[in-house]
Amino acid sequence: MITIKFSHKYTKMPASVDNTYLVDLELVNIEDLTREFIRKDTEIVGGGHYNLPPKGTCMILWLFTTDGLAVHRWQTIRWWTPQKEGYYRSHLGEQVNIEIEEG
Repeated sequence: MITIKFSHKYTKMPASVDNTYLVDLELVNIEDLTREFIRKDTEIVGGGHYNLPPKGTCMILWLFTTDGLAVHRWQTIRWWTPQKEGYYRSHLGEQVNIEIEEG
């Protein structure tokens, strides 16, 4: 099982991330995303936002979390390299470990 690391707990995350799966990967240019999408994606629990550069190619990793009867579809933006894309694509459909490194 691969681990996807986060520097903070984000408001987009479900309460429990124990049963999370990587279900899709989308390549986009960050400048093509709406401000609202970026604002919601980067909003940190407790206040503030993770700062993203204004342009460049990135991947949106689409995640699916189940918690009993609750289902939560959410995402994370990651910077693109051919190696990272290949790595994540090779794990599509698999359960992933979510690690929050907040210190």
